[in-house]
Amino acid sequence: MNSGPTITKQKLNIIMKKKVNLVKEFFFEKAEDYSFFLEEPELLENFITKCVTLARRSIELKYFIRYLKEEVNLNSCYFFENISLTENVEIEMHHYPFSLFDITEIIVRDLLINKPKESFSSFLVASTVVKLHYEKLIGLIPLSKTVHQLAHAGKLSIPFNSIFGNVDKFLIKYKSFIDIDKLKQIEKILNESNKTINENNKILNKKILYNNDQVEFKNKILKMIEEKEVNK
Repeated sequence: MNSGPTITKQKLNIIMKKKVNLVKEFFFEKAEDYSFFLEEPELLENFITKCVTLARRSIELKYFIRYLKEEVNLNSCYFFENISLTENVEIEMHHYPFSLFDITEIIVRDLLINKPKESFSSFLVASTVVKLHYEKLIGLIPLSKTVHQLAHAGKLSIPFNSIFGNVDKFLIKYKSFIDIDKLKQIEKILNESNKTINENNKILNKKILYNNDQVEFKNKILKMIEEKEVNK
């Protein structure tokens, strides 16, 4: 069924450069028609960025974050217990060890490669990303705005068992669509975390909803790296 104008690669390039909101412009026919994304790094990055924006701004994700703060009590900065919503300080959810961009890229690759005959759009990608949050497969940790900035700058080591979300299940489900460079980057993060985390970092005594085992997770990462190296 044709639910939008015909999109050529040339037109897609123009739309991307003009930063037009994709979901308002068109709905792709089939994922296989846009597999060229995987060969065009700049196009792929621009598209993923748009999907991230859609997911981040969605009312559904905002409701989920609100649920975590109000019902799961993830309403205090992990590193500073006294910094919480009650202190009128903004508490943000940090995606870890996969960033929101990483997660979105993985979903894009899954849809393009694994579901080539299905419809494909930025809205579909964003909706899938949000759904994974509701399924609690996304790693999250509450941080104050300033601490969150430090985390993105790589200045903090985050205890792996402090993460809310079953990241191990996410890893297994999407292992085919996580590239080797990302796996090595996560391995490095885990190594640094293991070196620097000590009792002084464990400021909050929160209930851990998922027993994320760092050693087990790292071993799976290493195994995936080895498999991808062999299959190069």
